[in-house]
Amino acid sequence: MALKAFRAATTPDHGHIGKPSDAHGRQLYLRGLALHLTNPKAILGWAAVITLSQTDGGSIPVLVFTLAACMATTIVIHFSYALAFATKPAMAAYRRARRWIEGVLAGMFGFASYKLLTST
Repeated sequence: MALKAFRAATTPDHGHIGKPSDAHGRQLYLRGLALHLTNPKAILGWAAVITLSQTDGGSIPVLVFTLAACMATTIVIHFSYALAFATKPAMAAYRRARRWIEGVLAGMFGFASYKLLTST
């Protein structure tokens, strides 16, 4: 991930960021849904939240409420991301800062990799 971020940081922007895709709304939605549903961090994170609701003999109504609350939370979060970051000003700001953002990410991933390699 550090190498990928470093390559992205050192690659000039060719103006493709923020341009409309050839894919249609349904295709984009399904692609994003597949990405999120196959993300192990998201799966394990939500599974941990649901598990917490079932400690001390959690009941079916508690489980159903927890599942509904998790679904509502993730829907609100992802719609908020879409509204915040799909705007023209947000895309223009990202275009301007993209190389710096990727550079910082490369450094952070590189440092994390170093710490993992040198830990005992």
